Amino acid sequence: MAITGISTQHQDERLVVEELNADDVTASDDLQVGDDANISGDLMVTGNLIMGSQVAPHTLTIALAKSTTTDGMDITVTLKQVSGAALTGVYTFLLYMSETNTGSGITADTYSGDLTATEGTILVALTAKKAWLVNTNAGAVFKATLVASANPADQYVVAIHPFNFKPIVSAASGTNWEGAGS
Repeated sequence: MAITGISTQHQDERLVVEELNADDVTASDDLQVGDDANISGDLMVTGNLIMGSQVAPHTLTIALAKSTTTDGMDITVTLKQVSGAALTGVYTFLLYMSETNTGSGITADTYSGDLTATEGTILVALTAKKAWLVNTNAGAVFKATLVASANPADQYVVAIHPFNFKPIVSAASGTNWEGAGS
């Protein structure tokens, strides 16, 4: 099935097509494209965007916790669907440390240890001990531990959304370092 030559397509239920050529598409539920999607205008999907069999993440959550590693902080990033349900599949995104709650800029702090992945993979360190390109595991989760002997309370973990490229920022690190007070 191909939908071609439309200037605007509004769909209130799930729209599933093999090939889509349109200027603007608005889907208030899921949009699934099995083959080609050529959209020259706006794409607005309030449900899940599904490309082939891969669901584009709607959001990422970042959880921080004290690690069992000396002066460590455990970081968990989970990619989720619109419903809040976890995704499946491996996703790649940028992860870095910032000193602002908006995620603007990489931290000036120096960490005593580098990030160590416990679930997922660190593909490359972009800035030593401060910024990394990472993969999730097959359950769309990335877990790692970062070590800072200074236990800085003013640090934020930032993950760049893999599809809309917006920064998702954690709460401040606060007392989430193993050596920090409670």
